[in-house]
Amino acid sequence: MLLRASSPPVNRDRAALAALFILALAVRIGFALAMPYDSGDWVLYRNVAENIYRGCGVAVTIAHVGDCVPHFGGNQLPLFPAFAALVWRVTGHSNTAILITQSLLSALALTYCAHAVARAFPRTAALLAGLLLAASPVGAIYAGNLETELLTLAATMWVVAELLLGLAAGKLRILPLAAATTAAVWLRMDSVLLLGPIALVALYLAPRPRIAHAAATWGIVTAVVAASCLLWSARNVAVGLPALPRPWVKTDGTYWSRGYTDWVTTWVVGQQERGDALYFDLRDTNHFRLSERAYALPGERQEVERLVALTRTTPGTALPPAVDAGFERLAQARDASLTPADKLARFAARVRALSARWFWPFAHDVGDGRDHVSVTDLYRFALVLAVLAAAAFGTPRLRLLAAASALYAGLRIAFFAVGANTELRYLVELAPFFEVTAAALAAECLARLARTRATA
Repeated sequence: MLLRASSPPVNRDRAALAALFILALAVRIGFALAMPYDSGDWVLYRNVAENIYRGCGVAVTIAHVGDCVPHFGGNQLPLFPAFAALVWRVTGHSNTAILITQSLLSALALTYCAHAVARAFPRTAALLAGLLLAASPVGAIYAGNLETELLTLAATMWVVAELLLGLAAGKLRILPLAAATTAAVWLRMDSVLLLGPIALVALYLAPRPRIAHAAATWGIVTAVVAASCLLWSARNVAVGLPALPRPWVKTDGTYWSRGYTDWVTTWVVGQQERGDALYFDLRDTNHFRLSERAYALPGERQEVERLVALTRTTPGTALPPAVDAGFERLAQARDASLTPADKLARFAARVRALSARWFWPFAHDVGDGRDHVSVTDLYRFALVLAVLAAAAFGTPRLRLLAAASALYAGLRIAFFAVGANTELRYLVELAPFFEVTAAALAAECLARLARTRATA
């Protein structure tokens, strides 16, 4: 009798999840076919994938040109290039197959996340979360990109799902959570910041002594993630590389010179001026440019112009050592001239440049190259308002989810602002947290409205 009584709801749940999966897959394949994008960081990911595909291993040297030179993995750990190489191996080197396969994995992760929402919140929340995640203008559009974002969003959904399943059961499932976090980190290293909301949920669920139990749970998850990274660091040392990756890698696998990047990061704020200074070689007279913000000290403009001119008269692609040393001197002088208040103001400006499209989309002059409000901006802002409302008025479980979302947002914004990495796409990983919170809040409001009507 119990089986018969429970079968119709179970069947309905399965049908709803299947429908969400089909919707999510259709939306993503639609973007993949209509808006394919194979520029930007794909140039570097492609080189690494080509080398893996032809048996050279993780290297950034252009395939079939010269010897295989081992590399850390490009500008991230090498999971995404390895994924691309595997899809090529199965499909005959098809980039479209990469887009479709990552769309499939994204749809699966979304369906699993909706299942987890149904365990932690009412079924209405699961349906709404599935719809938001499936048609998200923040995340779904990346289905057409041959970059890490869509799979990182999928891994983030997996992490969110494990946190929700832990909330439903009263205890985190440590190994699945560690596996999800490891996958996210190997797709984008900044996903290590997921350990922040994981720690918060672990603390909430821990029995007394609360801190000791939470630290043990969080420590195991962290240890699993760290172990995989340490093994890769050991490989790097074994092939003659530094144990840790170097920052500021270019699309050809070489690195921007230290002095130049040190100088740029003393003044750069917005996404557009960062791209103008760092995405184009100093020898590129058509695209390379520096913002007026670059010049503050007496004689700085003249010295920069001299160093750029010297670079353009020197053969090769690397920055001449004398030029890099000159930029390092400028960086030291600029840094020494900044007061703590100046540095705090620079940090605040970077925070605004990164997050304005989320927290106040009507702001102009945030350095992203546009001065209008898009539908996606309004959608992001609505998600932020939902998280704030959930934190203020939700049930304890919903308030926890809102706090985890806010914590992850704060960690990502601060991390990228400190490092002068002010690209708006670095915040897309917030979407699963915010969208699930918004869906749970909407479901709770609908339930309260229904109760009010029933008692009226």
